[in-house]
Amino acid sequence: MKNEKTITLMWSICLMIMSVCGLTVSVSRIVGASLPDILLRIIGVVSLVTLAAFGYFSVLKFKKK
Repeated sequence: MKNEKTITLMWSICLMIMSVCGLTVSVSRIVGASLPDILLRIIGVVSLVTLAAFGYFSVLKFKKK
C-alpha cells in the first residue's frame, strides 16, 4: 500500500462509504421512515470502522506530502 494512487483510492472509498451511511440515516429521518434498530446499529458500526480506516489513510496520504 505504498503506492500513492492506492492510498488516494482507498481514502476516497472510505469517504464515499461514510457519506452513504450518513445520507441513509438522514434521509430516513427526514422522510419519516423508521428503519429497523438492527439496521441502524449496523450502519453505525460500518461508519465507525470506516472512520478508523479513513483516519489511517488520511495519515498515510498527508505523510507522503
